[in-house]
Amino acid sequence: MDTTGAAVNLPGVTPRFSFLMITYNQEKYIADALNSALAQDYPDLEIVISDDCSKDRTFEIATEIAKNYHGPHKIILNRNEPNLGIGGNFYKAYTLSSGEWLFMAAGDDISLPERCRVVAEAIPKYPDALVFGTNIKIIDGDSVPRGYIGIPSPLQPGAALVWHRSIFSLFPALTPDNKMEDFPLMTRPFFLNKQLVMLPKVALHYRIDGHSFTGINRNTALKVMQYKVALTDMTMTCVEQRLRDLDYAEQRWRVKYADNLRARFAWMLRGMRREKVSYEKAVQIMEAPYWQRILYVLRPSSLVFHRSVFSRLRTVLSSVPLLIALKRLWGQGEIRYMRTLVDEILPEKREAIVISTEFYLNDPNCDWYASAFPESFYQEDSGRLSGPEQQRP
Repeated sequence: MDTTGAAVNLPGVTPRFSFLMITYNQEKYIADALNSALAQDYPDLEIVISDDCSKDRTFEIATEIAKNYHGPHKIILNRNEPNLGIGGNFYKAYTLSSGEWLFMAAGDDISLPERCRVVAEAIPKYPDALVFGTNIKIIDGDSVPRGYIGIPSPLQPGAALVWHRSIFSLFPALTPDNKMEDFPLMTRPFFLNKQLVMLPKVALHYRIDGHSFTGINRNTALKVMQYKVALTDMTMTCVEQRLRDLDYAEQRWRVKYADNLRARFAWMLRGMRREKVSYEKAVQIMEAPYWQRILYVLRPSSLVFHRSVFSRLRTVLSSVPLLIALKRLWGQGEIRYMRTLVDEILPEKREAIVISTEFYLNDPNCDWYASAFPESFYQEDSGRLSGPEQQRP
């Protein structure tokens, strides 16, 4: 279905933008999300709504809003049959779009009216950028502000990113097993010898309510560990996609620092495999009989997170039902968001950050992946550029 309003086109002045709004079972929020897209104050904008076979009324609500819209923006509605998954749905939305720049837009997040304009103003200032991002404010299921992301990574979640079309058109589609559509794409600018730019403006309200994977209501230590196992698996799949993308690019053009990038991804995979083994061990102990838990505390372990008696004791105590009940009584029984939240934007994120290949290779935080072995970034072959004589051109 294609619902077209009187779109304003200014050839040579403004590039066409596309909002790729991917939705799945978000009937509670889709109206606010879609209306925030329709409220954009940018002239040449199309909004692609791709619903991944929702089981609720998400698609029906979006269709009704589209039928009643008479503004300047073009609306394209799509419903997948069958469900394609996050990566497949995002790519489907891309194939339906015509914009030069593609805005990620989830069906439960709120884009501020100036989101498109902020990026449009930045594009001529950073001609080597193929990805832009903005700061975000975290909101909960009731749209109550919860703060800002407090981790040092200069990158923002995929929901806040804007991709140049070449990020998709010059590479194969993501494989269906990619559950995080943004993570494997973030390094494609480096394979094209280009940059990412993070802008200081807050242009998105990012919702954490338990629906998205990062917002799952994990109210016991066991669920937290099970979540970490699943998240590590998904992230490893994304890094493997990065390696395939790098191989694909190298066969077609020269990729600067290709060997360094490959070493970076290999370092990440090594750390993730070690972490996964430790998380799986914690899950095993939390589900074991009490006598096995006692033996676990008493026996030394070489696994990270399990090496000290204190850490092993904490693993056991965190799974005791009585202690879980007491934590809930004290209001500490739920972990809704794994990233630390702060009341103000971190100082280092108050200016634009240009992330080149060199910047990326020398900053382990660029992947917003908090390795359990941060010291290994400087001790192992992680692709780091420590000097011109050690760079791999």
